[in-house]
Amino acid sequence: PSANNNPFGYKLSWSPRGVLLAGRNNALFLEQGQRREVRGIDMYTSAERRHDTVEGIGELEWYYNRDSIKYADIYSIPEVQTIIRGTFRFPGWCEFMYHFAKLGFSSLDQDASLVGKTYADFTKTILARAAANGDAPELKTNDDDDDVKALLQAAGVVEKDALHRFEWLGLLSDSDKVPDGADTPLDAVCHLFERKLQYAEGEKDMIVMKHTFDIMYDSPAKRERRVSKLIDFGQQPDGFSSMSRTVSLPAACAVRAILD
Repeated sequence: PSANNNPFGYKLSWSPRGVLLAGRNNALFLEQGQRREVRGIDMYTSAERRHDTVEGIGELEWYYNRDSIKYADIYSIPEVQTIIRGTFRFPGWCEFMYHFAKLGFSSLDQDASLVGKTYADFTKTILARAAANGDAPELKTNDDDDDVKALLQAAGVVEKDALHRFEWLGLLSDSDKVPDGADTPLDAVCHLFERKLQYAEGEKDMIVMKHTFDIMYDSPAKRERRVSKLIDFGQQPDGFSSMSRTVSLPAACAVRAILD
């Protein structure tokens, strides 16, 4: 939390492309015995995003993480009625990602003409495509930043904080340009993410995990809830990041156990 000083409440401890691509995946899960599949874009809507509070961290929001159903077999709980995996973020992430995906900023369609455009013109190009697809209205534009804001607002980005995230990231800039090699909308935005969402020297990253198990017993009939949490901080500047340790150490322990 001490390094949480940008509008996204997020900084990169892995590939920005991986972060943004994760938001394109559909979700599959069980809820109260019903199998549900939610499109990647829909899981960011206010109707689907979930909220939780983690002691010591505060309010968080979370969205579905790919296929949860397969974990019923992995965890040997075939009788499970609800199994949902999610990804935590600080509030506001889902609102931005909904517009980001809906308007086409996460597209992987190649277009060499994007390279060299200012990011303001890039955003106008994306919104023009969204209009052609029926996802945004057509508007005549001028060349100033305020006009791009008007386009975004007309396209549905009316929430003040979400609009600010587009601006802070640099998508309204009339000076910064899409770099060589960024010939898809997603890669053009990845360039901005990589530049703006970096950890500063000495800043510590943080990993938060929470598992909630609701257990029904038959004999005697009772219900029990068990909750486990992990909150881990990086050891920067002298040690490893939390992301690197929590990903690599469990795998290393498993390998050691197999070898022993």
